[in-house]
Amino acid sequence: MIFYMKDREIYVDHIGAMQQGCGVGSFGRDARDNMGCPGKAYPIVNDRGEAAYSREESEIIADEIQKGDLGSYIATANAVVDRAKKNYELNEAVTGVVIQHENGLYAKNYKTDDFCTPMIDIFRENNVPILSVLHTVELSNDDLKLEAHMDNVLKSVVSGSNKSVCISKSVIQQMIDKYGVHRGGMIYIPHGVPEPTTLGSPEEIRARYGFRNEDTIFTSFGHLSRGKGLEYVIDGLPGVVNGPHKSQRPKYFIAGGTHPTVFKEEGEDYREFLESKVRDNDLKGAVTDGSDIILDMYGNKLDNLDNADVVFLKRPLTDEEIPEIIEMSDVGGIFNLNPKQYSSGPGSQWTGLGKPVIATESVFFRDLQSQGVGLLVPFRNSPAITRVMNDYLVLGSGGKDELAFDASDKGSTMAWSVVGLQYRNLMRNLIRHNLMRGKIIGK
Repeated sequence: MIFYMKDREIYVDHIGAMQQGCGVGSFGRDARDNMGCPGKAYPIVNDRGEAAYSREESEIIADEIQKGDLGSYIATANAVVDRAKKNYELNEAVTGVVIQHENGLYAKNYKTDDFCTPMIDIFRENNVPILSVLHTVELSNDDLKLEAHMDNVLKSVVSGSNKSVCISKSVIQQMIDKYGVHRGGMIYIPHGVPEPTTLGSPEEIRARYGFRNEDTIFTSFGHLSRGKGLEYVIDGLPGVVNGPHKSQRPKYFIAGGTHPTVFKEEGEDYREFLESKVRDNDLKGAVTDGSDIILDMYGNKLDNLDNADVVFLKRPLTDEEIPEIIEMSDVGGIFNLNPKQYSSGPGSQWTGLGKPVIATESVFFRDLQSQGVGLLVPFRNSPAITRVMNDYLVLGSGGKDELAFDASDKGSTMAWSVVGLQYRNLMRNLIRHNLMRGKIIGK
């Protein structure tokens, strides 16, 4: 994102992903929309000219950055600096830049490339204040060569930025210890989440998706790919759907299409693997694309989802559907296999919309648990998932409501109306600090 400030007015441009369903892309759109600032966008795309945008998005796009093409990143950085110079010369508006850092976003191959540092160097050389948002922080890796490369990238991004935003509070001290980062150079701002909206009653939404009011719905949503750990949930489900609380009609809802990049490389292999797990565990499964056609795990037509233990919604989700799915569900489930997972858009959305979450013990969810939110399970541990699901089912309505209230209390501090203002004020301060030091854009 690029910020222009004159007096009390800030104009915002966005640099980053804009693909539907992309966590960083959604983050960028929400940040821009909730800062209340007009501006232009520079989306990073896999193939220039092939991305599909809504009419509103098309109106704000200035140019596309070709992912993996270093020259495209550099050209964009120079174009932004040129705009910044003109803004300053014409009306003394001052520019600041927000870099959203994630592995693979500023690289052709994140294991060897670093296209973020050249952009930062251009902005620094032209006295443009830089705020970096660290969507990826991986402080260790079994591959020591890869760890050294990622260390160099993170050091470069953090040392080159006027301020870096961490989405998980506990990581700040770890980065200070490992990289010698100045304590004041990093700040914690939670991952923003949309404001709760009135979408109709959960009963009405459930009916549209084929569920009944008496169902207890555990849901995982998002792009499917290996590493999501959903197979461990399915392996643990027999002890839930056939367990002591089966009268509550527990169901596991897996909503979302296969990640586009994964689909190009391996097709629907992971989904088919999950479906085989349903059969192997003698569970009843259903697959639908949201139409009237529902199939079981053997390709036979079903009339409804009433007897299904596992339901696959086999298509990509829109940004509008995700709050609906959260609203109708009882519990969110996030079972990623990476213990170093530092950020979770879905985890933030579940919490922000006031729903309890069962999650694996990553950095992000350990932080949430320390704040009284979340039910954690060890990695790759189906019996633990069975136990925690049953622990939820055994709660009375008061206990379930208490879990939801704890989530909504935390979520109120993560709303984009709050988080967007924090970003706006932080960038305003960075710009003011540069002006106080006599740093002029382009000089």
